[in-house]
Amino acid sequence: MSGPATITVVTPTLGRPDEVRDLLANLAAQTAPPAELVLVDGAPPGDERTREVVAAAGLPFAIVYVRRGGGTAIQRNAGIDVAGGELIAFVDDDIRLEPDYFARTPVDDVRALEAERRDLQEELTDLMTEWEELESEIGKLER
Repeated sequence: MSGPATITVVTPTLGRPDEVRDLLANLAAQTAPPAELVLVDGAPPGDERTREVVAAAGLPFAIVYVRRGGGTAIQRNAGIDVAGGELIAFVDDDIRLEPDYFARTPVDDVRALEAERRDLQEELTDLMTEWEELESEIGKLER
């Protein structure tokens, strides 16, 4: 695969609409914005402040709004479940990234490592098959 990787930002939040608004502006200002933001809101029923911030945003990337409480680890996992990008970046709602943060992501390195992992897995499978054949031959010679 070539070209820019699709990056999904997963952000857990709870009752912090101002921080979310600032995060959205920060992500929109990226020289290479993410493909999508999965915002996992742990707000209790009836608290629509963060949903309203998201609805009014008008951003250059998709936003997937998920309502899920239970703590940041559970929220991050919920975000992973719906993420569509090749890469996932966990960015908390109070973090501000340098404008070229995603432009500097070593996507080619990640892709090269994945290709190498696949090649090594294939090589390992071939070696295991050879080993099993050798064991079978040894067993025949021992009889």
